[in-house]
Amino acid sequence: MRKNQWKHPGKTKMNLAAEEGQRVKRACRLLVCVLLGGLAVTVGIWMPIASLREARESFLQIKGEIRDLEQQLSQYEQIEQRYRRYDDSAISSQEKQLPDRLEMLQAIDACFSQGAEVLSVHIEESRALVSGTHENLQSLSRLVERLRQEPAVSDATVSSARTQESTGRAAAEVVIDFVIKGEGP
Repeated sequence: MRKNQWKHPGKTKMNLAAEEGQRVKRACRLLVCVLLGGLAVTVGIWMPIASLREARESFLQIKGEIRDLEQQLSQYEQIEQRYRRYDDSAISSQEKQLPDRLEMLQAIDACFSQGAEVLSVHIEESRALVSGTHENLQSLSRLVERLRQEPAVSDATVSSARTQESTGRAAAEVVIDFVIKGEGP
């Protein structure tokens, strides 16, 4: 081949070059169409199927947890009956008549929270001995009056009281009798 031939290609070579360019364009278009089709299949079909599988697995897991909870709930009545049986036999009828200790402590806390400091509380049956300090003897007498007005308290008295000369605060021991169930105030 001569040099001149490559400088000025003929009609045949131009047609071959144009045809080759069209083949590349067709191949690129085909490749883009295949990629877009694959993407559409992935997004449109496989992703929803995967999310459905995940949802099904989650559903089965939750269903198993519900089954376990229902089994525990069915055993609850047996556990409650066993607890009641032991609870009722452990407490005598006299002890059942005594006031609830939590209610006793709540009544003590409600009255002593205003200007008094509780040092100790001793509860025996329906009686509580509360040691504490107060602002002065007048505040101690107001405290005893508040205690007597509590519905859970049948009586409140001061067993001993003394005033500290340096601070003026009153130290006292207060005896509180609580209402026994079945008895009126």
